[in-house]
Amino acid sequence: MAIIEQRFLRGPNLWSSQSCLLAVLELGSLRQAVSCDVPGFPDTLLALLPGLRPHAGALRRGCFMAEVIAMVMLELQRLSGTPAPSGFVAIVMGRGGQCRLIVASASQQAGSAACAAALALVVQLYTAQARSRRSMAPIRLPQATQASATPERERPGFSRPARYVPARPAPGP
Repeated sequence: MAIIEQRFLRGPNLWSSQSCLLAVLELGSLRQAVSCDVPGFPDTLLALLPGLRPHAGALRRGCFMAEVIAMVMLELQRLSGTPAPSGFVAIVMGRGGQCRLIVASASQQAGSAACAAALALVVQLYTAQARSRRSMAPIRLPQATQASATPERERPGFSRPARYVPARPAPGP
């Protein structure tokens, strides 16, 4: 994982009514990783950052790594004394393995430091937990699916903004 681009958006903008940090992350090998993939990862993260307890259920059920990084960024900003009230994760369309992370931030320095620290913490913790569990876990062979034969740009994808769009009533006769 790496930070490809980072910008501080001052004041109201397209993404938020307040100043925020916009970062484009390359997720690499953790592209499809979910927080519950590695047993113990959510519990270790919660032990390190007890302020994430309100998100414990989501972490244990499974969040994409970009969402986990956003949660950790918000908590690190809160612990540093510059709390940020909201975060948002969007997947960059057309670029496999990249995501756009938008997190409210009081200052550019606080947001940039929290982003770098959250990225390093999540990646190191996840890979360390995966390595320690790999020797104890049974070997799982990948299963071939019909979706793997479909070109990536044609596969149905996960779209966070679409999750919150209310359903429209059916048109009348």
